[in-house]
Amino acid sequence: MTEGFDMYGGMTRALLGREGAWAFVRDFAACWERPLAPGDGWDEGEIDAAERRLGVRLPRRCGRRTACSGGGTT
Repeated sequence: MTEGFDMYGGMTRALLGREGAWAFVRDFAACWERPLAPGDGWDEGEIDAAERRLGVRLPRRCGRRTACSGGGTT
């Protein structure tokens, strides 16, 4: 990881609410490898197919966040 990532500060802000949590995810990804970008993640169809194949449903927030990991914060 690079020196520019403030793990303690990021985790502290992440615990304060949704905006801080997603800021932590974006900052962590940017320091770990590269920033999240539009087109990262999987679309709804890919997630649905994986859930059917595995025989499980992802928690809505987990699965839908995966779908938009490169854009938006839903």
